[in-house]
Amino acid sequence: MSKTFRKIKTTENMKQITAILLLPVLIFFACSGNKTSEDNAEIKSDTAISYVDQIPAGGKKMLIKSAIIHMKSSTFGMTQNIVMYMDDYGKKQMTEVSQKLLGQEVLQRSVSDSVYMYTYSPKDKTGKKIKKESGGPDNINFTAITRKMARELNLKKTGTTVVAGHSCEVYTLEVPAANLKGTYYIWKGIPIKTVSSVRGISITMEATRIEENPAIPAETFKIPEDISFEEAASFK
Repeated sequence: MSKTFRKIKTTENMKQITAILLLPVLIFFACSGNKTSEDNAEIKSDTAISYVDQIPAGGKKMLIKSAIIHMKSSTFGMTQNIVMYMDDYGKKQMTEVSQKLLGQEVLQRSVSDSVYMYTYSPKDKTGKKIKKESGGPDNINFTAITRKMARELNLKKTGTTVVAGHSCEVYTLEVPAANLKGTYYIWKGIPIKTVSSVRGISITMEATRIEENPAIPAETFKIPEDISFEEAASFK
């Protein structure tokens, strides 16, 4: 096998891997201890959703000022490490997804403004921007659910349970246009566990550690100026 062919093949593999790494980011751009199954007690029945007439201008997306959520994600039998940085009651968010593959560490970061979600590789200085859908699953505000949103996302509250030592409300949703089905475990407005199927691909993400109200540097949420972002199709 020639060096050129091996290089091309490696590049194709890395592109596929990058696409896999992006799946958790697309789901989460909406939200201590290593407990998993021990914490996931039987879901208790509490299915009433408290609706609001409309989402308040500048409304909070989470009920604490800031948080850093450390998570594990499983896709195609591979495990990714995810760290979500959130500040200003959820208005600011940056997500890192990393995995060691093909003998090297692959890292993707995502941050957004009011129009786009920007996903990029800090090492390769390459990135894509995806226009956010105002009513899509990436913009769910679990602290202010309207009946219209619940209808559009087939959103249902199925009860409460405990994940990583934190009491959660459990919701299911289905978006046929995006081929998305999922169960979201919400703590203080933040999804700290999801079990989803996206275009037939099963993805499980679960918090292993949660830092409440940490001080997060403002530059964490800045969109890099040294990367030219290619516009990609919206997640539908």
